[in-house]
Amino acid sequence: MSTKIVRRNWSPVTDLAPDVLSLRQAMDRLVADSVVRWPAGAPARASGPLAPAVDAWEEGDTVIVELAMPGVAPDAFDVTIERDTLVVSGEVPAQAADRTWLIKERPHGRFERRFDLSVPLDVERITANYADGILRLELPKAESVKARKIEVARN
Repeated sequence: MSTKIVRRNWSPVTDLAPDVLSLRQAMDRLVADSVVRWPAGAPARASGPLAPAVDAWEEGDTVIVELAMPGVAPDAFDVTIERDTLVVSGEVPAQAADRTWLIKERPHGRFERRFDLSVPLDVERITANYADGILRLELPKAESVKARKIEVARN
């Protein structure tokens, strides 16, 4: 006898009115594709069916970008700066094909995320670290865009 796992989440929205949910999903996608931008009006773009989740923020004079990529070896990532665009790409390996899968939800294959940067970076000081399934990129801003205090002279 083979084992079966059935995942069933009952919802009045999906079970009683499936068209309402699909309309909501379409609207969510429309808003996300046309309104959500990172950073300062620049779009974050993903290509292919696999798009790792991303968090990004500023800490002082550094932009921090984290991508959630559990189970991926650090050498599977390719991180580049092309003019004013950060490109993170790579490949998530497929799980073993010789298994009898009960549930198989984790995606695999090539991925690429592109981020149009609104600020020049100090490319020589960029760091990338991978720990606990998170790729963390620290992107220091170029000296030319850092805030400076200007002393006012007294005449």
